[in-house]
Amino acid sequence: MLRTSIALCGGALLLAIVAAAPVRAAELPLRKPGLWTMKNAKMGKEGQHCTDATVDKKMMKFTTADFLPCSKQELQKTPNGYVLTRECTAMGQTATTKIEFIGDFDSAFKMRTTTSGAPDMGEIEFKWAGTCKSGQKPGDIVSEIGTINVSDMPN
Repeated sequence: MLRTSIALCGGALLLAIVAAAPVRAAELPLRKPGLWTMKNAKMGKEGQHCTDATVDKKMMKFTTADFLPCSKQELQKTPNGYVLTRECTAMGQTATTKIEFIGDFDSAFKMRTTTSGAPDMGEIEFKWAGTCKSGQKPGDIVSEIGTINVSDMPN
């Protein structure tokens, strides 16, 4: 249960940050360093992530072609944020995903994801909450049941 809840919070954050890494035409900006809150009301999950530029850049590396081969990957800047469209194949299945980032990466943004053939996971809200708390270090993801650090993940 602990690992599942942390994985859901961490997975949501990871998806939000790394989804656009190998895109060339436009690029998502890095988030403002500090403490970010994450909330998915539909799934009833909340968490916090202490981050900096180094952590955000490392998380982006998880979407290289070797990690998840995508035949289509397009990021477009919109008046309200960004839209990422990807067509990827994993374990013999191809899926099209559309991820909308609405807002800015300095104070608050929402992420809406739709994937062909997958259930609706709801919208995730990210809000900058200030500097990281005492004892936190960049990479820490905190949920109601524990803490993991994404910097401890293998490259």
